[in-house]
Amino acid sequence: MAFFWSRKRPEPVRVPTDDVIPLHYFDTGDTIQAIVVDFALRFDDVLDHEKLRLALERLMQIGNWRKLGARLRRNSNGKLEYHIPKSYDEKRPGFAYEHVEYAVKIGEHPIGSNIPQATSRPLVVGDVAALKPLTRSLDTPTTINDFLYSDRPQLSVKITSFQDATLVALTWPHTFLDAMGRVAFFKNWIAVLEGREEDVQPLHGYDTDPLATLGGKATEPSVLDGWQIQGFSFFIFVVHYLYELFWYPKEESRVVCLPAQFIQGLKQKALEDLTKKDQEGNSKPFLSDGDVICAWWSRRVMEVLRPAPSRTVAILNSFGLRSTLSKDLLPASHAYVSNASIGIYAFTSVGDILTKPLSFIASKVRESIVQQGTREQVEAFTALARNSIAKTGKGPIFGDSRAIYVVMSNWSAAKFFEINLSAAVIKEGLPRENRDSDLGKPSYVHGDGIFTGYSSRCAFPIMGKDAAGNYWLSGTLRKGLWSEIERSLEEL
Repeated sequence: MAFFWSRKRPEPVRVPTDDVIPLHYFDTGDTIQAIVVDFALRFDDVLDHEKLRLALERLMQIGNWRKLGARLRRNSNGKLEYHIPKSYDEKRPGFAYEHVEYAVKIGEHPIGSNIPQATSRPLVVGDVAALKPLTRSLDTPTTINDFLYSDRPQLSVKITSFQDATLVALTWPHTFLDAMGRVAFFKNWIAVLEGREEDVQPLHGYDTDPLATLGGKATEPSVLDGWQIQGFSFFIFVVHYLYELFWYPKEESRVVCLPAQFIQGLKQKALEDLTKKDQEGNSKPFLSDGDVICAWWSRRVMEVLRPAPSRTVAILNSFGLRSTLSKDLLPASHAYVSNASIGIYAFTSVGDILTKPLSFIASKVRESIVQQGTREQVEAFTALARNSIAKTGKGPIFGDSRAIYVVMSNWSAAKFFEINLSAAVIKEGLPRENRDSDLGKPSYVHGDGIFTGYSSRCAFPIMGKDAAGNYWLSGTLRKGLWSEIERSLEEL
């Protein structure tokens, strides 16, 4: 009965002095709106939390950087928009803030002691959900509606201090920014922290969308044109998706450590296989670490899912647009704190993933990035996406009616393990001789999120490469499959 008598949450009173601007196109996708992101950095040093807080407050007073404190709203047409205060104070702060201090070492704390540690071979090393008490406050929003129906700022900062370590955790709706937007945010926060305000970059796209014209100059069709799932095929695709969620409603998220030596061994073997295959030696083969990780992890996932060998697998990589568009739309001299990425698709089959050499799948991933990452194909993809949204209200989905998705988001280019907060270090925590990370740089990067209306199943962010060269990956699978992953890694 509560359903019939429930009332719509009251919208916050509009403040007449706020600047009101629409969100950029790439910030408004359905999936983007469904995600609230949790992100945390572990430092093996004690940081001055007040110094960090004051530096962030100051950043939001410089130029158009006050946009970071915008309140999220919908207008009368249902479109998202920002309401940006003229200034911030205790009543309307630029960000939500909490500091918690424990008079113990991090290894003595019941939750802090479970933060994943590097291993000498690939292993499942942590439970993502178990860290939530440290990565978000009790009142931190979990859905976009929590922002829309309150006057709460989008960015939440929680700093947890231990006697020998500090955890810096941030939460925001995905509409706020993407991985490389996070880089721009930290870069300029650190500039203020270090007393270099003259180095703070201009904020790009304050009240205009720099990517508004992207897709309007397409000169060639998208290579994905023939792969778009439409009509009855789309219906069958949705049935498969719902069947999975109906029969296996529960899911789990874990963290995996991939040691440097292990990844380099996989990569070397894959490159050797490609060199042998190319008997004519036309060119030296290239694979990135990310290509190899995507291929190897896709195999692990197919081994535990056990789908029919004939089914299509779509390995979807999130592809950042900043470097591709740096000559005109997104100049590197400016900070673009927003979303700017598209999907890059590599198609293969379950059978190929399980039976062919790793080099075959890794090459598929590399070819998809090279082919679809050009400026011409970015324009073509965006045109295709805009057309789909205009016609159906939804973005395009690619593959076929029985496709299985493995979604990878590689944050390695963001270099989060190189974030340098040494200007806020009060004292060294773990002695330098006992660790790989430098003073004021994170030893662990944590990614998590809460999805509403969508499942994050088979989505795997690669958090990046730490100071020792180890890669860190996390993700979600249906309940019970992670134990099988653990057994398969034990047998390697």
